[in-house]
Amino acid sequence: MSRPRVLMLTHRVPWPPDRGDRVRSWHVLREMSGWAEVWLASVDREGEYSAEAREVLEGAGGVCERVHVEGVSGGWQRGRAAVRGALGLWKGSATAGVLREPGLVRVVRGWLEEARFDWVYVFCSGMWGVVAQGVGDRVWGVGEQDALPKLWVDLVDVDSAKWRGLASWLPWWHPQQWLYAIESARIEQVEREIWAYVRGNPRGIWSEVKAPPADGPVIGGTVSVISVDELRRLVRVLRPGGAAFGRALREGKLGSHTLGWGRVLVMGNGVDVKARPALADAGSKTVVFVGVLDYGPNVEAVRWLAERVWPRVLAEEPGAVLRVVGRSPGKDVERLGLLPGVEIIGPVEDVVEGAYRGAVAASAPLRVAPGVQNKVLEAMACGRAVVCSSAAAAGIEAAPGRELLVADDEAEHAAVLVRLMRDAGWRLEIAAAGRARVERSYGWSARLAVLREVMGGGSV
Repeated sequence: MSRPRVLMLTHRVPWPPDRGDRVRSWHVLREMSGWAEVWLASVDREGEYSAEAREVLEGAGGVCERVHVEGVSGGWQRGRAAVRGALGLWKGSATAGVLREPGLVRVVRGWLEEARFDWVYVFCSGMWGVVAQGVGDRVWGVGEQDALPKLWVDLVDVDSAKWRGLASWLPWWHPQQWLYAIESARIEQVEREIWAYVRGNPRGIWSEVKAPPADGPVIGGTVSVISVDELRRLVRVLRPGGAAFGRALREGKLGSHTLGWGRVLVMGNGVDVKARPALADAGSKTVVFVGVLDYGPNVEAVRWLAERVWPRVLAEEPGAVLRVVGRSPGKDVERLGLLPGVEIIGPVEDVVEGAYRGAVAASAPLRVAPGVQNKVLEAMACGRAVVCSSAAAAGIEAAPGRELLVADDEAEHAAVLVRLMRDAGWRLEIAAAGRARVERSYGWSARLAVLREVMGGGSV
């Protein structure tokens, strides 16, 4: 069987895999490159497309057949993108407007004229603007157009729900609260448009599409999300109706479902267990927070941890240290380093050595935590007990109280961290159970097997 040709569109260059979205896009790319010919079109907004990234992606032995990275780190390019984003608030979405780079659209159109693709794989709803302009009716929709590529949109998280969550923790009078709420509504429209297109029903999701013929193709397109919780959120957005879908929702059997010519499924995240060895117990009084430190939910979480939880911890354990590790710490985060017992480390080259080795536990108290929190999985893989919020635990297939610990209240969160520092036996028990869960359930190969099953001609 010949290798399928896949056009992959991402909103960030997948290398290096140093943040949540890049971790997923990199492993998806690496998985597909093992059995498909991948052409990658991406955007570089931070000027980070390094020589190392070029070598990994397009050098000799690289994972891609072709690569185009649209660099938009210059001032005038950012200004133009900001204008498109502002206009996107009136039509489409601001996110899609920012990412709809004209140069990227031209390259995508050119590639589709040059070569025949079996699939177009779109990473996140924000890239839908590129699809709409650069791919358009070249994407296969309904049965007879068998020569055109099928469409796979990996929403990862349901972004409309994420923006709604971000709006919810700001006061009603805050300007960003209004912007987040508007963007949530706009992205919800985009998500419905994506589902309509994937179903082979671009005129709208409300009219039913007849079932495909028995001797015809079953899948016209695919929408994937990162967890069953995200799938439930997507169902609330799409409201697809139909007795079979409603029954699947009630029974919790939402792993994969076909509606019309489209399929919606869960494709979870994994952990590279070999790269995240189980560490020996540190025996210290250090707790670590890891995350991108210019991302709103992370900033809010680490401020809550440093300002409201850590004084309670220090009252019980005066020598305790909170280490904050991650790229791009802003002034709000840097100022936390002035607080007693708080160290702002910033970016580290190796998160295992720079964050987890010296810590006895990891904290992830995020109030807005869509999808699957990689920081939780990676800490569990490294053999560290994790204390997280209910929101951060929701997307993790682990037993609360045995494989990870959940504490939403500041007093409870502090008490759990103090107990972990003092009770080595309990700490080691939670850490070992968490590591075992990751080894058992979160290998990347198993999590991404559905890619080959669908794209390579197998069945789900």
